[in-house]
Amino acid sequence: MHRLDAETTGILLFAKSQGAVESYSELFEDRRMEKTYLAVLDSVPKLDEWTCTLKLGPAPGQIGRMKVDE
Repeated sequence: MHRLDAETTGILLFAKSQGAVESYSELFEDRRMEKTYLAVLDSVPKLDEWTCTLKLGPAPGQIGRMKVDE
């Protein structure tokens, strides 16, 4: 029913009922859908929780991996 972040992971969202399709479609159309990502780090972060607002892009030489792309 929807392709999440086609420019990054390209995850597909499927719905099991017409009601779910309508509800999720409305959330996306009204930009009320909140997305949360998990990150793999090579060190311990300084904060327990933080928000990254930078764009993501493919990690060179690592198929399927993304990196912050300033």
